[in-house]
Amino acid sequence: MSISLPKPVFGADTPILIGGSGERRTLPLVAKYADEWNCVNMQPETYQHKLNVLTDRCNDIGRDISTVHQSMMAFGFMAND
Repeated sequence: MSISLPKPVFGADTPILIGGSGERRTLPLVAKYADEWNCVNMQPETYQHKLNVLTDRCNDIGRDISTVHQSMMAFGFMAND
């Protein structure tokens, strides 16, 4: 038996975040179900392409892209020189 803490809140409208950038599966799922889309460390041109694909998938199902928040995990490296 596993215990999950903190306990989930029942009856609340829990937002759904989907991460990934696959154009055939992930982005259509984001368009259909997600409140937020998260991708990882993309070049601006790649990000714009993926956002265009997501916008098209939203349009396909009649969803306004502005209802899907977008976020990106980016990595930084620091060194002494």
